[in-house]
Amino acid sequence: MIEEFAPRSVSYVLTNVLEDDSESHALYERVKVIAASRGSIFLPVVLMCELEEELRRIPDPAGTQRLKTDDRERARRYIESATFFVPREENLLTIDTTSSEAHDVAELILAELLERDSR
Repeated sequence: MIEEFAPRSVSYVLTNVLEDDSESHALYERVKVIAASRGSIFLPVVLMCELEEELRRIPDPAGTQRLKTDDRERARRYIESATFFVPREENLLTIDTTSSEAHDVAELILAELLERDSR
């Protein structure tokens, strides 16, 4: 839809947890190609968070409304056993969110996008 029908004047933020597998690599590359074909800024962002803080945030009812798990032990097992995809990009923005509020992280990302757009 983004590639074929969405106006180029509209920007998109795509979020996902990707495991380090061939499907995730292919999806990532596809999104990069779509961004390039639209003339869009492509900013890969990896959000990091200490495990205990990430688990502490799980019971938030707002998270479960978005189909996220509310089972801390299940989440712990997944996080500890999975290998997550981290893009090998020179322009990768990595943010440790352990001590940050969501709006502060969003502002950091927006500031980076604005800086890259001005280049």
